[in-house]
Amino acid sequence: MFVEVLGRMSAVFLVGALATLGAGSLLGLETLVSISMAGLLAVASVVEDLGREYLRDGKITRREMNHAFSRFADSVGGHDHDEISFDPDRCPTCGQKIRKKNKQEEIQY
Repeated sequence: MFVEVLGRMSAVFLVGALATLGAGSLLGLETLVSISMAGLLAVASVVEDLGREYLRDGKITRREMNHAFSRFADSVGGHDHDEISFDPDRCPTCGQKIRKKNKQEEIQY
């Protein structure tokens, strides 16, 4: 799992860096500096998401890991609809069942 996370972090670095390559040159920044900053910020945001998930319950599931990386996967071509399914009765982030109020509870007199 560590090797997979490391590989995915490298991909996040590349996606974040290449996305801002043109913007950095337009602002007059050195190419290496702008690529490094953008890549490190992208990796830092994923590490922050993984840290928050770990603090929540002391473990990181595959679903939580995929969710942390999904922001960058979605920005470069979407996600695999075979792996991700939408269930309106469950939270899309954690998968817990959502309690719904019935119509009588919503109407207040």
